[in-house]
Amino acid sequence: MSDRGGTKVTNSSFNSGTSDLPSNIRHALAPLLLAVQYAQQLDSDLWEFAVEIEQLATFSLTPNDFRWLVRSGIVTHRREVTLEGENGRQFQSAGDMTYCHRTCFAVTKKGIQLALQL
Repeated sequence: MSDRGGTKVTNSSFNSGTSDLPSNIRHALAPLLLAVQYAQQLDSDLWEFAVEIEQLATFSLTPNDFRWLVRSGIVTHRREVTLEGENGRQFQSAGDMTYCHRTCFAVTKKGIQLALQL
């Protein structure tokens, strides 16, 4: 283990297996999976249904939860830059560890597989 992690926590640590996920993360996967289903049903781009950070925060996700979800490859994120009057949603890539009030998330293939196991 590198110095970046400090002391390794073993008795309360978790991985991305469904039974190990904290309940707030398990619950937050539901709207992300629903977004995929909507996009597939309408043959749309997934980002048209990306989930806003405010909605996911209602599941008591912390900034570190978002970082873990991104670094684990369960979700990806971008900053919405859609202007009023534009047709469709527009996004811009953002640093993988920075989030703002315009950050939106989309579940990855890995995240879809995980959510379907719940």
